Amino acid sequence: MKRMPVLRHASRGVSLIEALVALAVMAIGLLGVVGMQASLRSSADNSKQRSEAVRLAQEKIEDLRAFGELELPSASTLHDYTKIVTELTPSTVVSSTTAGFSNATFAREVTVNSPTADQPRLKTVRVEVSWNDRLSSTDKRSVELFTTIAESSPELGASLGLPANLAGPQSPSGRNLAIPRSAVRGTGASSGTSVFRPPGGGGARWTFKNDSGLISQICSPSGTCTGGLAALLSGYVRFATDTVQPTPADAEMPPSSDQPVEVEVLLTYPMTITVSCYTSTPRGGYRLYYCAVPLIAVVPVGVVTYTWSGRPSIVPSTLAIASSVADASSTRYRVCRYTPEPSDTPTGGNPAHPLDYADVGTSLNNQNFLVIRAGDDTTPYTCPNDNTSTPLVNGQTYRHQPVI
Repeated sequence: MKRMPVLRHASRGVSLIEALVALAVMAIGLLGVVGMQASLRSSADNSKQRSEAVRLAQEKIEDLRAFGELELPSASTLHDYTKIVTELTPSTVVSSTTAGFSNATFAREVTVNSPTADQPRLKTVRVEVSWNDRLSSTDKRSVELFTTIAESSPELGASLGLPANLAGPQSPSGRNLAIPRSAVRGTGASSGTSVFRPPGGGGARWTFKNDSGLISQICSPSGTCTGGLAALLSGYVRFATDTVQPTPADAEMPPSSDQPVEVEVLLTYPMTITVSCYTSTPRGGYRLYYCAVPLIAVVPVGVVTYTWSGRPSIVPSTLAIASSVADASSTRYRVCRYTPEPSDTPTGGNPAHPLDYADVGTSLNNQNFLVIRAGDDTTPYTCPNDNTSTPLVNGQTYRHQPVI
């Protein structure tokens, strides 16, 4: 039998080449996976460090917020609001002991901006936590957190847990706001009234109507009582009597001791009389005055109203008042009145403390005066303007005595 010839394949060795190519592709892929793993590890490491930095920054902010008092004695080691200040050291080094952070050292820096004129009760805090990447000692990483901390009493924080009061606004003790807080509310048949004993009144008693805030009865120190209707006029007399021109800051925080003064109201309506007021004893730099000004009924168009008109002033016999606006005597004084705008007739009307009150039908509080020296024997002093660096307080004053 004749044998068939054996055919030899021309592709001998192809399987070995395919295997080598597959190994090469796999090696390249593995190299990519290794590189990706290294990148993921580096990113995870940086993420953990950044999270730790944020935690350290938040920890510092919460520590600053956790003050227990607004101000404590300087020797106290407790934390109060005044101790929220910039840390003068370059940075506070925080070596983390948390597992997984042995390769990083964090530096924490605190910067506190002082209150500004438009935000006088706020401190702005910046906390920066920085660290160096472990792969490069010059590659600095950092996170910054900013916050504001208000100068409010910590006790007020507890009020956030109280239920909201959905009732309408109410007056203190259920009576008119014009009634002095020290007035004692009546009981029983007198529950609609409050009795007030003005300081310096020697036992005098005024009975207020709780709804209108007007005085319905005046009892003298001897016990004699008269009915009728009167309105309260009250306020403070402050003093800035240094031998220099008073500044706007002096108007808001008068620096001088008080002096004996008396206040009176020169009525032009409903009758031309002088109403004497009661003035308190010294109160550490100021005196209180209280006037019960009588009202009279007016019926212009069938509606009864009760009003008075006139001018309050400090009695010249108790204080040497300057003879004129140009008087510069250092032994005399001039009286300024606190008013939101420098005018004898402010647009705010009677509550804005004009020179002359007109048709007053309600009680008026906080009609305050500032006493200053007339001058330095050469230059007459003027009533100080408002202090613009404290926009939340209006210390504007305007001449009251003498007028011309």
